[in-house]
Amino acid sequence: MAIQLNVTDKKNLTLALAKAAQDPEMVLTTHFSVRKKDGKIKTFTLSVLNLLVRFFTLGKKGVATTQAKKSVEVALKTVQASQSIFQDAANCNHMYVLLKHTIAKARTTSTEKQQLIKKASFVRQQAFKLFKNRLEDLKEAKPEAEAEKTAIQNELGIMLQVLQNGGLDSELALVVGKFGSETAIKQLFAITMDSKDKVFATKVSQNKAYHILKNAISGSLLAENKEALKAIYAKTINWLDNRGSFFFAGRMIKEAVKMKIVQDDFFDFALSLGQPTILTKIEERPAKVSLLYILSRRALLDCKDGLNDEYVVSLAEKILARFPNLVNIPVIREIDKTSEACVSPLCIAISQNSPKLVDLFLQKGANPDALVLVEELYRLYPSAEQPEGISGPVKLINLALAKPTLYPLAKKLIEADKTKQTWVDAELITEEEREETSVERVLEKFEEKFPLAEQTADL
Repeated sequence: MAIQLNVTDKKNLTLALAKAAQDPEMVLTTHFSVRKKDGKIKTFTLSVLNLLVRFFTLGKKGVATTQAKKSVEVALKTVQASQSIFQDAANCNHMYVLLKHTIAKARTTSTEKQQLIKKASFVRQQAFKLFKNRLEDLKEAKPEAEAEKTAIQNELGIMLQVLQNGGLDSELALVVGKFGSETAIKQLFAITMDSKDKVFATKVSQNKAYHILKNAISGSLLAENKEALKAIYAKTINWLDNRGSFFFAGRMIKEAVKMKIVQDDFFDFALSLGQPTILTKIEERPAKVSLLYILSRRALLDCKDGLNDEYVVSLAEKILARFPNLVNIPVIREIDKTSEACVSPLCIAISQNSPKLVDLFLQKGANPDALVLVEELYRLYPSAEQPEGISGPVKLINLALAKPTLYPLAKKLIEADKTKQTWVDAELITEEEREETSVERVLEKFEEKFPLAEQTADL
């Protein structure tokens, strides 16, 4: 199929180019020839360049016909100097696509075709330059009207064609995450993730894929783009199989913790895409981890106040609002282990001295009488100082009473324990006194036995 473009019709030129560029069979034609002695390749070169010149000069100029070699030089200079339509990145890209189709149809050798492509490549380079500048603008864009958002989405399709694998993939992923549709997300990941063998063939390609994924998630969170985030989740699961949920949740929560701007309803939507516990591996052994484990790990790495950060506590509250059972589910457990001792969310909050999280977990029904696997706790959370003399499976109350700085948390456990077992374990009462002792009386005994409790609580 051939197309004759009316280059003087400014209004419809972009649309005509766009439609033509989408058809791989569409090629450009001219009614141009040179003297026979210049040969077929010169004729074809001039045909292509003649059309380029007419395109960029809006039909006012063509290429001289008497000296083929000189005409090529003049044509290139004319086109390269043109600045009118040349400032439209989409036009440049469409023109380049059509030129490639046209050259591919030529009855010349592959070497000659490559030479022609090289001559026309500056059109593509101009498109890259213009889209690169536009990408910088879109990073900070905050469109409000639907028409603005739609216009940006239309831009992204062509922008992806031009910029992908051009050293700007991370920046591009951020913008696609912010404004892209499901189609744009698929296009973004098509080259990077559609072939698992290709992605994991080298460390470089794997890191690149992770980086693109991270930035796309960041963008979707920044702009609260539900369509994009849902598409990102689907691609991650498809790419990483069982590890996909773990990686997606980890990245999503990490970015939320770093940004501290994600609103309640959007974070809840993000949580709805995954599962409360996720399959992974610990030293090649199958295990399940909780979203609260991911949150606590990210908070300790990225927040100055760790688990006492108010935003982190608010995220924990949102997670428990959607998945209330997580409050008593081990944050991480190897599937083939059956021991009752584990690392619970409450256990982490105590070891990291986070009164806010202890209050939240107890309020949500955490078991204050849980059994703790101390070695596992401090292996997972080495930033916390392990109390001396504490090892093996122990009760939470014993962990909290091992350091004076944790006495206020021990007091919270005692207040919350309806079974009164922690009272017995703390040796505040005997089994015989369990029934008759009130919470007020046991707290008095606690203050007498652990006099630093109030002093520490005021620090």
